[in-house]
Amino acid sequence: SWVAPAQRQRVLALLAGLEREKKVVRRPLLPRSVLFAEAYPAADAFVMPSHAEGFGFTNVEALSFGLPVVSSKVGAIPETVAEGRTGFLVPPGDVSALAAAMERLVAEPAHVRRLGEAARADFLSRFTRERFRAELARVYRDALSPLGQRVG
Repeated sequence: SWVAPAQRQRVLALLAGLEREKKVVRRPLLPRSVLFAEAYPAADAFVMPSHAEGFGFTNVEALSFGLPVVSSKVGAIPETVAEGRTGFLVPPGDVSALAAAMERLVAEPAHVRRLGEAARADFLSRFTRERFRAELARVYRDALSPLGQRVG
């Protein structure tokens, strides 16, 4: 489990209270079709803590739906989630910081909307297929050009 044993009861109590108030929904691992058709569109925010992560594509998927993201400051996640602009980053394993970020989302719906708008805009400017293709093409052009001569 991601939650340290000493913090587990606090987090479970927080989640239980938020679930009772219908402010948080915990979801099991979902098939991709359900995730895209039901879970992301129904969500107000996306929370995915992690101890280790490469790029964090699930966070980018959430950004594509205009969801603010709460995730861990590991791997390339800080390059995909802009702290305070498209979501919040917490230290890995810091349950108190994770809980505080979640509580802030619940307490500030107007801020959640602003973060979500920025998340969608950030996705459109940085993470679309077209953007990836263009960036990959640039990398190949640069790699194939003579040394010292940048193309495009």
